[in-house]
Amino acid sequence: MISVPGTRPGGSGFARVGPGGSGGPHPPRLPDPPVGSELTGRLLRRAVNVLFALLLVLMAGAAAVAFLVEVDDTVDGSGVLLPRRVWPVRAIEPGIVRRVLVGTGDRVRAGELLVQLDSLKLATELAQLRAQYDSRRIQLDRAEAALPYELRQKSAAREESEAKRLAVRADLREALLNYSVPGDPDSVLARYRPGSHVVIDRTLSQLRVADAGVRDAEAQEALGGLEALDLRRQRAELRQLAVQIRSTEEELARLSIRAPAAGIVATERLERLPGAFTHEGDSLMEILEPGSWRADVLVSERDVHEVHVGDPARVEIRAFRAATRELVEGRVRSVAAEPADAGTQGAAGPPAPGDRYRVTIDLDPAAVERIGVARMRMGYTVEGKIVTGRRRIAEMVWRYLRKQTG
Repeated sequence: MISVPGTRPGGSGFARVGPGGSGGPHPPRLPDPPVGSELTGRLLRRAVNVLFALLLVLMAGAAAVAFLVEVDDTVDGSGVLLPRRVWPVRAIEPGIVRRVLVGTGDRVRAGELLVQLDSLKLATELAQLRAQYDSRRIQLDRAEAALPYELRQKSAAREESEAKRLAVRADLREALLNYSVPGDPDSVLARYRPGSHVVIDRTLSQLRVADAGVRDAEAQEALGGLEALDLRRQRAELRQLAVQIRSTEEELARLSIRAPAAGIVATERLERLPGAFTHEGDSLMEILEPGSWRADVLVSERDVHEVHVGDPARVEIRAFRAATRELVEGRVRSVAAEPADAGTQGAAGPPAPGDRYRVTIDLDPAAVERIGVARMRMGYTVEGKIVTGRRRIAEMVWRYLRKQTG
């Protein structure tokens, strides 16, 4: 017999129930406690519902972000770091290199002497020309100073000859009068026969000598014009010598090769130049502008049509990757109109013809200054990201899938 709580008033609170269930109606009972597996199932169902709700919220948020948020659409490329400006230093005249005054990595000023070619022959020739010019200049100055005096002397000599002739003619008139010879001296000279009278013969001979002296003086005076022409000839020769001197000086100056601009010497093994013979136009060294750099990157032909001049870009220099992750800002300066040569090699190796196009990015000088101009080296490998616009994330994913399947 089992005792259970009862409800009968006045009773003891328990009823006696026999094995057959007799003993009156059953009293109400409390619900049975839940079994452990059923409780676990309920908790799992609630957790799954919460997870599904969170997943739906995340999916809705991701969809909203994908269709509403815009990010930079970039085109990637790899290449090398190069100075924006490189000045080649070439030999203007053929000759033997006598000495090199700079070394690799040296900073030079514009106009600074870099290379001196052998100039002994030209220097000797220039010295001879200058000595010849000085001698001719002295001769010309002396001739120009003496010419007026010589002209006056010749004029005085002519006047003196004319005076002597006049005196002889007077003596002739006197002799004609003394010996009663009619006529003036000119008519007497025309009809007189030498040997007729000794005094008249002597006077006539003196007159002829005086006439000859006048003619000679007049001729000497006329030669003064020829001397003026000779001075003009000497001046022309002097000008020609001056031209030769200037030409030799310029040729000699071209043997002193100077820096075309301020920068850094980028050429290696300059110590091999002394003693070498150079032809006109031979490259001796290169000077690069230290604060101005560019990145030449190769872009796939599938992406190059999206790149335009002026697009912003970010460039990572691999050599600095361990020290800093800072990217260098820049802008696209040019986009090649034809594929890069097969021999052009970027970070990913030599591209196939028609596969890559060269894009030149000018780096921001301020960003280069932050990294350190002294750390920059020509030929460093770079990776560039060119910003071609802003797109929604969903659109970019769709474009990426199309490119991968296309």
